[in-house]
Order: sequence, then structure tokens, then C-alpha cells
Amino acid sequence: MKNSRYNFLALGILGLLFFLWSLIVSIKYYHFGYDGWDLPLYAQLMWNLCHGSSHNSLFGGNFLISHFNFIAYLLTPFYYFFQSELTLLFFKVIAFFIGSYVLYLIAATKIQERWALLLMIGYVFWPSNMAMLLFEFNFENLALPLILLTYYFFDQKRYVPFLVSGILLMLVKENLPLVVIMFGLSGLWIHRRDRRGLLYWGAVPILMGTGFFVFEMWFLLPALVKSYSFHTSIYWERYSSLGLTPKDILSTVFLNPIKVLALLFPKENVTFIGDLFGPLLVVAILSVQPLLLGLPLFLQNLLSNYTPQQSIGFYYASTLSVFIFLASICSLEHLLKKRRSSLVIFILVAVFIFDAAYFPYWFRKIPWQAKVTKNISRDILSRISSEAGVLTSYSFLPFLSQRKDVYVVGRTQSVFTKQPVHVPESVTYVAINFSDMFIDAQAVKDLVSSEAWSVETAADQVVLLRKKRKREESLLRIQSVVFPFSATMMPINLQDSFVRLIGLEAGRIIQTSWHQKILPVKYFWEIKADPAVQYLLTLVIVQDNKPIWQNTRRICYALPLNKGEFIQERVFYPIPSSISGQFHMTVHLQAIKQVES
Repeated sequence: MKNSRYNFLALGILGLLFFLWSLIVSIKYYHFGYDGWDLPLYAQLMWNLCHGSSHNSLFGGNFLISHFNFIAYLLTPFYYFFQSELTLLFFKVIAFFIGSYVLYLIAATKIQERWALLLMIGYVFWPSNMAMLLFEFNFENLALPLILLTYYFFDQKRYVPFLVSGILLMLVKENLPLVVIMFGLSGLWIHRRDRRGLLYWGAVPILMGTGFFVFEMWFLLPALVKSYSFHTSIYWERYSSLGLTPKDILSTVFLNPIKVLALLFPKENVTFIGDLFGPLLVVAILSVQPLLLGLPLFLQNLLSNYTPQQSIGFYYASTLSVFIFLASICSLEHLLKKRRSSLVIFILVAVFIFDAAYFPYWFRKIPWQAKVTKNISRDILSRISSEAGVLTSYSFLPFLSQRKDVYVVGRTQSVFTKQPVHVPESVTYVAINFSDMFIDAQAVKDLVSSEAWSVETAADQVVLLRKKRKREESLLRIQSVVFPFSATMMPINLQDSFVRLIGLEAGRIIQTSWHQKILPVKYFWEIKADPAVQYLLTLVIVQDNKPIWQNTRRICYALPLNKGEFIQERVFYPIPSSISGQFHMTVHLQAIKQVES
């Protein structure tokens, strides 16, 4: 089989798709398509490990207080030579396609190779797997080939490779020793009449998985978190409907099956199961033994109150899809033995149709073209030295994670330790994309209006602040009395019952390196009452009595406005280089949306 044309064809297809996905994740990375939490979190972790530390500023402590990703230590030597956020994305892509090939090998031992090849292709384009590839990075992504390798060696009765794969699998995340336990339970059943088999294939993996899980959750975790304000994993909170402590949760699972069943099948879970299994629902259930290997992970997702765990749009579902395809392989083997090849063809066609139905959705998720603001962002971020500590918003995190001190702007409390975030003096820059989401918008406002920070450079919604070294201006300046008029301030009176635009002051145009100009403008606002609406301000450049350019944006960077404030807002408009000579400006204020109380 290893030298068959189907084997070479499988390797060729996977090699081509690996190249394609490497290109896609690179495009998404360089176009600022990763604006979440996981990729920079683990990228900074790997950078710290390369520099001899398990502490992580984004975690707010030792990274193991989040998940027991011991596999990170094994990956550190590779990351040391390629210290980039992209390296983690390539780890994920490599792991997925190695796993896809192992799936082909498993299928090829049970069904004809041509069917195995087609099933492998269906697996590669399975919606939950596509979502995982397009999502950020999580160490659980690396479990896919290890689950498949553990199954392959278990099925082939190759004991030492089975144990090695199982041990590596347990190092990925704290939930995966439970899968090793399930392999042991399966071994007890398969070798129930063989005393030697009961020991090696049953008792050993059960004891190994149980010991690892108990050590992590009941000994190591309490030892790690004893200096923080919590005493167990924050992830147990996702199962509060089962109990308030790990002991209560596990007791409910094992001793109150009626309650567990009631929690398993609300409408959201039924929809999730349909999306997850697709046309393989009946096929997979016909071979329940491979599905039972993943039972702890199915329960982990279905019983959670964390919505992403019941969605195929994140990485969680891809781990479950492994067991669905393993079960489907066993069912197809049974059908082919009964000479039901026409039914196998029907199933595979249904798989391909299911995969193809999601293609337009995945295609739209890839930022194929970078907008002008992406070029602006790259130029601005390049001004931050690699040694400097930085506060930043989410879309910039992946580009700034390779340093000791990086923090999320607007996050005042650590996600994992529940303690206040104390930004050290080593943080000398603040990089903000105001198009991003803020955890605490008032905290962001306080920061950008602080006398400690001045504007280093800015364009559109992207602003780089630096600790003040001389008398420099903040992005926002807030006071309780009206600003005095200067010779360059143009008086304006745009107002309603909540806000009033008092004046406008245009600065000297700046030529940039990205083939645009920057027009600095100061706006002077009076906040007459706590606004019940949000506001858009449109600036129009008029030349020869014709409008030649305009820009519409939320006032004061969409930050909270409070009654009695007088705010000087600095805006840096990127304008086309073709604009030159004399021109004048007009502004228009528009209320757009009722603010919910």
C-alpha cells in the first residue's frame, strides 16, 4: 500500500493543499486578519519559553494556569529558530495535514484505497476543519494527528508506538488524558478474553490517563494558582449548571445521568450536532466504538455554557470531527463487506456536497486584499522597537507579541488570575486601532487623554502613543472649561441638545511613506449632556467649489462622552497625495443611533 499510486496521490494532494493553506494563513496574518486572543497569547508564551521563562504578561502569570500545554516545551527548540507568530500557524497547518495522511492510512487498511482517498479529501474540506484552519492558533489543534496516530497504532496492535502517541497526546491539553482512558476502556473490551491484553491495552492506558489527569487537576493546578485569587481552573465555570466545584461536577456526571441528559440536548446542541456530523450522522453512529473514544470531548462541548463550544466556527469542533470520521471509516468497511458500494458512493457524494456548501462562507473569511489602513498599520507598528513594552488593541497583538511586556489596552483585569492588570514602567508605547473592540472603553479614554502619553504618529483609526518626553499633545485633551480661541481656530456652531462642535483647527499636511498625505485636524467639543445618541462627523474637502474628498467617522474615537466635558480631539486624516494647492473644508454632524441604557 505504501508504494501504491493512491498513496502517492494522497501525498501529492496533501502537499498541494499544505502549500495553499500556508499561503492563506500568511495572507490572513499579513493583512491583519487575526484580531482575536489565542494566536498572540500562545506566540508570546513561545517567545518567553525561548527566553527561559514560563511567565506570560498576557496570561498574567505562569501559562499553565490556563491550560496544561506541556507540548509547548517540546516545540520550543523549533520555535527558537523561527521566532514568529506565523510559526505557530504553520505548526497548525503541518499538524492537520499529517493527521489527514494518517486518516488516509487508517482508512486504507479497512476499505479500498480509492475510497480512502476520497474520504480523506472529504475530511480535509470538512467545515469544522476549515474553520479550525482559518481560526487563530490553539495547542488543541496539534491533538488531531496524535489522536489519529494513537488510534492507528491501537488498531494495528503496535504497543510501544501506541503508548508514545498516547503520552504525547496527554501533553497537549488537560482534557486529552481522558481520551487515553477511553482507549484503555476500549482495550478492556477488545481483549476481555486475553489476560495479557487486558493489562497492556486496558489497564496501562487507563492508569496512565487517570494518573496524568488527577495529577494535573488536583495537585499541579492548585499548587500553581495558590498565589492568585482563585483556587481552580477558571474553565470549570463553564459547567456551573452541573456543580460549583470539580468534585460536584464530576459527581453529577456519574451519579445523576438524568440531569446530564436533560442538559445535553437543548435546541442549540441539536443544531450543533447537525452541523458537526452533517451527512455522516447515521453513518458514524452505526460504529459507536470509535465515537466512544471521544465521549469525554463530546460531553465537554455539549455540557458547556460557553457558546463557541457548540459552534463549528471555532477550533473545538475539529477535534470531534476526528472521531466522526474514524467511526465513518468503520461503517464504510462494514458496508463494503456487504457489497454496498453504491451506498458508499452516495455517502461520499453527500460529504462533498456538504463540504462545497460552505466554500463561499470560507472564501469570504480570507482577507485577500489589504486595505490602505493595513499599509498604514504596518508602517506605524514598525516604529516600535522589539525591546519596548507595549499596550495594544487586539488586531495588533499578533505583530507585537514577541516581547516580554505586552498588554491589551482597555483590559483592566487578567482573564486567568482575576487580578488587576498592573502595567510596568517598561511599557513605553500604546498602539491602538480604534476599529477594534475594547473591554473597557472608559479606561481607553482615560489612557489616551492622560498627560503621560503623547501622539507619536497616527493615521485614520490607527494611533501610536509614546510616553511624553517633553511638552507634547495627547490624542484627547479633556477639561471642565471651554478652550480659549486661537488665531488658527475656525469657529463652528454645530450642536444639538447633547453635544456642540465649537471649533476646528487644521494643521500642516504631512507627507507619509505609504504614498498618502496626513491632514491633522483638531476638533473642540462641548458635551452638554450625557449623550443618548451616537454621532458621525463628516469632513469634506472642497476645491474650486467641488467636493473632492470626504471622510465620515465617529466623534472622539467612539469613546464615552460625559456631561460637562470640553474635549479637544486630534484626528489624523489620510488624504490622497493628489490633493494640493488651496482648498477649504466643511463639516457635518449627524446623530445615528440611540444608546441603550
